Amino acid sequence: ATLPPVPTLADGVPSGVPPLTKLPDVEDTFFCRDDASAEPHFCSEVELQKCTRGPDGALPDPERCVYVGVPWESRYCPPGFIVDGAAKVGAGNVGVGKLPPCLPDPADCPAGEYAGAAAGDADVFVHATKGKDAWPGTMAQPVRTIGKGLVLAPAGGVVVVAPGSYQESVGISKAVSLRGHCAALVNIVGLPGEAALTVQGAGSGEALVDGFRIGGPWIGVDVSGTLPARLQRLFVTEATVVGLNLHGAGASVQATSLVVEATRSEPSSKKFGWGVSVRNGSTVTLHDTRLSANRDVGLIVRHTNTVLTATRLLVDGTLAQHGDLTRGRGVNVNEGAQATLYDTRLSANREVGLAVAHTGTVATATRLLVDSTLAQHSDKGGGFGLNALAGAHVTLHETRLAANRAVGLAVTDHGTTLAATRLLVDATLAKLNDQTAGQGVAVRHGADVTLRDARLSANRSVGLSVHDAGTSLAATRLLVEATQPQASGMETGDGGVVVWAGARLRLRGARLSANRAVGIAAGGAGTVLDVARLLVDGTLAQQSDGKFGRGLSAQDGALIRLRGVRLVANREVGLFSLAASLQAAGLVIEATSPQESNQQNGSGAWLIDGTTASVVASVIRTSRAAALAVDHSRVQLGGCALLATAWGKHPELAGGGVLPGGAITLADGILVNASPDSVVDRCLLAGNPRAGILIESSPGVQMTHSLVDANDASYGLVLQHTEAAIDDLNAIFGATIANRAADVGLALPAPPEAIKWGE
Repeated sequence: ATLPPVPTLADGVPSGVPPLTKLPDVEDTFFCRDDASAEPHFCSEVELQKCTRGPDGALPDPERCVYVGVPWESRYCPPGFIVDGAAKVGAGNVGVGKLPPCLPDPADCPAGEYAGAAAGDADVFVHATKGKDAWPGTMAQPVRTIGKGLVLAPAGGVVVVAPGSYQESVGISKAVSLRGHCAALVNIVGLPGEAALTVQGAGSGEALVDGFRIGGPWIGVDVSGTLPARLQRLFVTEATVVGLNLHGAGASVQATSLVVEATRSEPSSKKFGWGVSVRNGSTVTLHDTRLSANRDVGLIVRHTNTVLTATRLLVDGTLAQHGDLTRGRGVNVNEGAQATLYDTRLSANREVGLAVAHTGTVATATRLLVDSTLAQHSDKGGGFGLNALAGAHVTLHETRLAANRAVGLAVTDHGTTLAATRLLVDATLAKLNDQTAGQGVAVRHGADVTLRDARLSANRSVGLSVHDAGTSLAATRLLVEATQPQASGMETGDGGVVVWAGARLRLRGARLSANRAVGIAAGGAGTVLDVARLLVDGTLAQQSDGKFGRGLSAQDGALIRLRGVRLVANREVGLFSLAASLQAAGLVIEATSPQESNQQNGSGAWLIDGTTASVVASVIRTSRAAALAVDHSRVQLGGCALLATAWGKHPELAGGGVLPGGAITLADGILVNASPDSVVDRCLLAGNPRAGILIESSPGVQMTHSLVDANDASYGLVLQHTEAAIDDLNAIFGATIANRAADVGLALPAPPEAIKWGE
């Protein structure tokens, strides 16, 4: 009978898997909202055209398009600041060759000398050149120093500061409003060993600081005590040790339109240079904030009961510590702190974009973009996008990790958990020091990860790696595609998904497309791969030598459960299993092509060297050489169809090895060698030109209730050097030589080699 048509590839993509659309530019990353539910999802090609910035930088309709990163129309600067068009952006300059720096916007400066205030609008006026501290602080008789103005101001009062440079360390100890004319024109330069601005007090109300440029030879802004501080339109530049330092239980800051940049290291130790430090149980809220070209860490949040909430935050270009050239992290959350990030971008930092560590530490990020993390300056290692470790808990929504190094997303250690919804990890680069790795997502050493709606695209070496006993990952609606080879040229370790050494991976609805060497691999005692609704298609050969290109590879004691899995248009062999345990139902393997390097093989499935397999209700068709080959293994095959195998070349098995240069041509439905007690029940074999089924040296093989339509093939059933339990409840017909034959001397192919996986 005519064979049924092969379904199109689109028919086999599980529902909800992210589409294979062109990746958007990093700075224009969008998810799209469903019209009915308003739930974000990966955009289709048509939706991407609607979700782009306008020519003037305006963002599209937020009801339809969800922007990932900081939604500033200027891209790089918060309100009250503009891009410094005169700055040189390149290696060794501000921004580490990536993003241009910001300056206070002159348009933010009102007319007049006192921030637009009239004589009765403030309690004290300060003027650097016209004032005298002996005067009362009126508009007509202003004081000269900010410190004097704060002394004169009552609790709840207002101090207004005229343009000028104020060489003093300012201290606020009561609820007062300190208003500068604007950050472009009012400069506070602190004294040696003292913070330029200190807020330390108690009581009700708040201390407001608005419209200043702040810096100096020590800390920029230091906040402690229980008096809340509100910071607005501040430009903290070239401070020392820490730009904004918040510490102590009960201390709190709300900051809006804040830029902290170019903090310098502590002179004697050559350490620190942090942008913002939040610690010891304090609380900070950042809105419209940029932390740029600071040292060691752009933003550090640590200790139990310390809380950070940030909205519209950009941390970029963090430099290494000046002394030992280590670190350069974007954001570091550890030691039990809590951090919540919205609309955040971490760009061109060093070693790690976002690091979250230690038991009790919790970080949640929504609409987060981490891109272009650089290697650590000292050893050229690292460059991770996001690293969660040592028992931390991380939750991500609408997140993109792009063009980072070594690993886009790394999750390690027992007790560490990460849950991500709508995650894009793409274009991870190799480690700079040895050109290895470049993995999209790596989960190791007992960590627990959940992914829902994730796309891992164009990473290197491995798209998704799950490794070590106790490690587990569950993914729903996952796409792993176009994984690139290791830049080092190493021949081991390439693949779309790898689960190894006792780890557990559960996939529900996934597509692994156009990866290299193998679409998905599992190996090692205790390893469990549990998959339902999976498509593995178009796997490419290993780039270094043109070998492999397998759909699925299992070995060394792994347990594989497959339900509703399609392995389509892969190379060399669709499914390979060595000494593994395989359970498959509803498996489809089709259109496997020969290995690129020698144009040999192209078989549907090979089960070798102690594999035990149960395969039911499955189809293998349009393979080459053999639909299913079983060598020194045991298989139970029930209710399966093995169809339309094409002629293919294969290295010949002879004397326990491969003859030098020897190859045979074959096209068998099922090939069983040295595999006693295997079972073929209620199966259909049709369109296999050499033999429908060939059984070699395998006593006790059972074949029953099966149909072999040789359809002008040479043989229907061939038994060589064996006595099999072939009953009469089979139908075998259509062979040109013999429907049933014994010891006709058909040559056997040698099994494919195992892929060697490195660390």
